[in-house]
Amino acid sequence: MPRNEPKKRLRKFLEARARRTAVRRSNGASMQSGGFSGLLVPFLFALFYGLAVAFCLFSPVIFWSHVLAVVVLCLWVAVAFRQDKGYWAYRTHVLFGLVFVAAVVGGSVWPFGRVTGLSMTVVPPPYTHLAAQTFEPEHKELVPTVVEGSVLQCTWEQDDPASVMRFMQKEEPMTDSGDGVAVASMVAPSVTQKETKPLVLFRGLRRLAVWRVAIVPDRAPSITLIEEPEITARKTMRFAYKASDDYGVESVSVRIAPTTSAAGVSMEPVEMLLDTPVGKEIDAARYADLTSLPWTGIPVTIQLVATDGAGHKAWSNSKIVTLPSRTFRNPFARALIEERQKLASQTDTAARDEAANVMAGIARQQGLYHGDPLVMMSLRSGAVRLVLNDSRDTRAAVNAILWQAAVRLEEGEVGKARQELAEAERVLSAGLAHGLAGQQVRPMVLRVRKTMTAYFAAMERERARQPPALQELDWPLATASEMLTPDDLQNRLVAVEDQLASGDNEAARVSLARLQVLIENLRTTSPELTPAQSQMIQQVSVLRMLVKGQKELMDEVAHLGTGKPKTLKEKKASEAAWSRAVAQQQFLNAALRETMTRQGLSLVDSQEGSESMKQALSLLQQKELDKAQTKQAEALLMLEKSLDAISDQMRHSLASRMP
Repeated sequence: MPRNEPKKRLRKFLEARARRTAVRRSNGASMQSGGFSGLLVPFLFALFYGLAVAFCLFSPVIFWSHVLAVVVLCLWVAVAFRQDKGYWAYRTHVLFGLVFVAAVVGGSVWPFGRVTGLSMTVVPPPYTHLAAQTFEPEHKELVPTVVEGSVLQCTWEQDDPASVMRFMQKEEPMTDSGDGVAVASMVAPSVTQKETKPLVLFRGLRRLAVWRVAIVPDRAPSITLIEEPEITARKTMRFAYKASDDYGVESVSVRIAPTTSAAGVSMEPVEMLLDTPVGKEIDAARYADLTSLPWTGIPVTIQLVATDGAGHKAWSNSKIVTLPSRTFRNPFARALIEERQKLASQTDTAARDEAANVMAGIARQQGLYHGDPLVMMSLRSGAVRLVLNDSRDTRAAVNAILWQAAVRLEEGEVGKARQELAEAERVLSAGLAHGLAGQQVRPMVLRVRKTMTAYFAAMERERARQPPALQELDWPLATASEMLTPDDLQNRLVAVEDQLASGDNEAARVSLARLQVLIENLRTTSPELTPAQSQMIQQVSVLRMLVKGQKELMDEVAHLGTGKPKTLKEKKASEAAWSRAVAQQQFLNAALRETMTRQGLSLVDSQEGSESMKQALSLLQQKELDKAQTKQAEALLMLEKSLDAISDQMRHSLASRMP
């Protein structure tokens, strides 16, 4: 073969190929007219795909298959776009079309025939308080709107475990429920905004049913402090707040965090439950006793925390306040508090043993706490736990026991009765806030009345344990601006009942809130007296004795004027009665003068009463009965005026010193 033969063959091949390319370009010239005629076919395929999805002609179930179809469509468009620069063959359309259709068909299910007995039930989360709803398939005018966390349950009245439920890239096979019904369920996932997704029930390539489900998020609640935190007379803190949530606030807590460090005191913030309102719109005021925290007397940061049923939380604006501290006057309560402080700050066994011994010693002396079984059992159990297990958790638990026992010793049964009254008021307030009326709130009102009566009865029993001087004193329950008695508070509750009976729930709610403020600020323990107040108590006691004695003497003198003695024995008895009356009047006058001289009783009424007694004594000695009775009545009136004046002075003095 000649040396140049291969070169000739290559030249001929290239020339032939060039001629074929020219022919092909000449034949395809009509397709290139307009520049973009090659894009029409992929555009029509894309249009049909979009319409098929919109009108639910099929339901995508294999995600990656449809991703592949979209990728093929994009490549198809890219290749077709280049047809104005080169040759475009019809078989390329066929190739891309077949691959696109295969990807769509392979990743979809199709509505072959109509299936009966299918339904989808939406069960919202319990905290939403929404009713379950059932939907038939393919009701396009009824798009089920569900809350995240709802249970979506598909039911088919046929035992067909081969069927599959698909929702948001997840699949769940249907199972036989045991009565010939196939079921499958899923939980709607959490979303940040409203999303509409198809729920498809299929078997193989056959679509049995489809629902378009709109999932809506459960928004976080909101809470705001509408007033500055207020410290009451009992050292509790009042928090007035507003809270809201789309499905209801489940709980409100108060979060306390120290702002400064202190030796031996933890810096970890704590949360204490404040309220469980359960409502969409809350406008309330609640009280919390924070005196058990280790940060009393120092500034802390306080926030309210609202939590909804889904666990979402919201925080109010923060406030810096100084936590109040409780003062214990009961010596045994103070002893428990001292041991509590040692146990919290000292970790040695000596502090543990000392606390256990003090708790056990007080528990044995039942007379110190009037045999309260709660105090006895709590102190005994705390001492035993501390000895058997000296761990950090045990010390924390015993720390709480020591505080509760000390408060119980200090307040007695009054504290427990007050807590029950506060809970009854809270329930009634929540009922009014939820719009309850008529017979719905009647049991709540009766509970408040019952607990209020028990509260005042407990206060009277506690008063009976006080010294006689304090038992006789009607010390005020509130401040000088609110000189309240138990009857006053009962009357205010009657006013709330009247407003409820008339249908004015808003006025009743406001009145109840005022009543709650008053009760929370009531004095529940006997007051500590200054020397001047102790002197006034003695004056009150003497005046009460004089009033009682003067009334009894007037009854005896009135009896002397009935009938005349006939026998010698009756005459002697009458003379003896006159002598006793004169002596009694003389004694009462002397006692009044003694009180005025030694105890500083300088009221004008007392001086006039003493002068009337002196004149009554002279008239009794002269046996001028009618005139003596007149002067005795004047003396009694002056004594009662003096008693009222001293009692008012005492009440105002005590009220002005209330915290």
